Amino acid sequence: MKKNAEGIKVKRFRFSIYGLVSVIILGIYSFTVLLLLIWALITSFKSDLDFGTITDGNIFGFPKTWEFSNYVTAFESVIENISTPTGTRGVTLVGMFGNSLLYAGVGTFVFCLTRMLVAYACARYKFVGRKVIYTVVVVTMIIPIVGSLASELQMAHALGIYDTIWGLWIMKAGFTGMPFLIFHASFSSIPETYAEAARIDGAGHFSILFRIMLPLVVPTFVAVYITNFIVFWNEYTTQMVFAPNYPTLAYGLYHFQFVGGSHSTPVYLAACAIVCIPIIIVFIAFRNVIMNNVAIGGIKG
Repeated sequence: MKKNAEGIKVKRFRFSIYGLVSVIILGIYSFTVLLLLIWALITSFKSDLDFGTITDGNIFGFPKTWEFSNYVTAFESVIENISTPTGTRGVTLVGMFGNSLLYAGVGTFVFCLTRMLVAYACARYKFVGRKVIYTVVVVTMIIPIVGSLASELQMAHALGIYDTIWGLWIMKAGFTGMPFLIFHASFSSIPETYAEAARIDGAGHFSILFRIMLPLVVPTFVAVYITNFIVFWNEYTTQMVFAPNYPTLAYGLYHFQFVGGSHSTPVYLAACAIVCIPIIIVFIAFRNVIMNNVAIGGIKG
């Protein structure tokens, strides 16, 4: 630290080899990701003949003619045929979009809410077993839990929640995972004087929770919600196993690529672009919230 002419302390810039190497690596990674996304977007407007092959084609160049019809074809072709007691019906891209909103939107909220409440109890109250809960969360993150799919599927059938949207919401309720640790750290960083002042004014446990504590962690909740919403939006195995009659966009795209017939690479990329549009919009809309609350080393409370 040094002082300027007005006597104000100014932080001196220090050159760091570690910082320089980190910036170079992150810059190369970001450039590679953006380059692939731009290539995929440009390729989605090419015709099959224009795309061609590596040895004979226009794989890396701009389209000779911009084929907007690829998006029309992808929009009309992404259809999942499902069997029902009354016969077979097709779920279009619009229906899959609705299923994705129900699964990712509500499912992520349940996922974050349950972990936040358990983290609050463990961080703000001293009771027998809170350290056990914290240890279980850490252990399950370190040791991979495999082989539970068969038991989860059997349990879903036994409880009558198999192949239902609300059943998927129930399955997302829990307390394990990184969100628990993030909320635990956020609640632990809130001074106890806030709760003590509320108790003096006659506030109960629920008043302290909903009127004081939760508003303080809303930015953290939004950041965790958005990041997990993107993860849930891109899931397709969950619907494939637990809710085959409610296909989402991710599952529809999987079916379109591997089961739904033969289409050109530009049409496949057009379908991927359609599925990615909502995620891009969500990220652009909430990027400041995410970046202001997520930092290297954790989440700011």
